Amino acid sequence: MTRKPQAETQRTIRDRRIFYRWLWLVYAPLVLGFLAVLVFASGAMPGFLALPFVALLALDAISIRLVVERRRRKIALRVPPTLLIGVGTTVVAVLAGAILAWMGIDRLSSATGPPLLVTGGFLMLAAAFAPGFKLLDLVMRVTARTLLRVSGDRRPGPSPPARRRPQPRPRKAA
Repeated sequence: MTRKPQAETQRTIRDRRIFYRWLWLVYAPLVLGFLAVLVFASGAMPGFLALPFVALLALDAISIRLVVERRRRKIALRVPPTLLIGVGTTVVAVLAGAILAWMGIDRLSSATGPPLLVTGGFLMLAAAFAPGFKLLDLVMRVTARTLLRVSGDRRPGPSPPARRRPQPRPRKAA
């Protein structure tokens, strides 16, 4: 690999890491904070969640400050194309599932209604669990890499032969 493609690959990896750190440490708490405020306003929040709720609101204040500062400095976050593809396919699956479920409900009394309803429900349910499956996949990959790095090469079978150092040749007498 030459220098230029290698530097480009490293920059892409760095940009992706930065984006996902922002996603999980800044944007996700903002969404969770909004949902928590809605639950609190409805009066359905249990009392034992008061301290985590206040901590989440403090994290939201820090997140808002970080977003404002990033916008003020005009620093762009590059969105990885794989994320756009994943979100796009999830939206398509939810829309297709909703249409199929709607068609199935409309024809529930006929023979074609229940299969359409089940198929649409499956697509929407699969789309709902897709982020969880992605997170599980990520955890399993990181765990496997860590275990392989820690344990080394412990494959069953004969060990590879040890390398011999070349013996110096005896000098010829003159």
